[in-house]
Amino acid sequence: GAHVTVAVGVEDTPSRLSLLVRHGPGAGRRRLVLGAGYGLVGMRQRALLYGGRLEAGPVSDGYQVRAVLPLGGAS
Repeated sequence: GAHVTVAVGVEDTPSRLSLLVRHGPGAGRRRLVLGAGYGLVGMRQRALLYGGRLEAGPVSDGYQVRAVLPLGGAS
C-alpha cells in the first residue's frame, strides 16, 4: 500500500549509454517474489561482458540501479 515513485533516465553520448532507474521510499517494503533469473548479479555480468558497469544499492530516498555501457566498440 505504500506510494512509490519511479524515475528513469537515459543519457546517450557518442561513446556510451547510461541508464538510471530509481524508485522512492516504500517500494522496498513489498515482499520479494523469487524468480528463476539472476537479478542484479545477472545484470552486472551482462554489463561487464560488454565492457560496461552496473551499480545498484540504496540511496537517501530509495534504491537505484545505474548501468553504463560503451558504444561503438569503446570501453
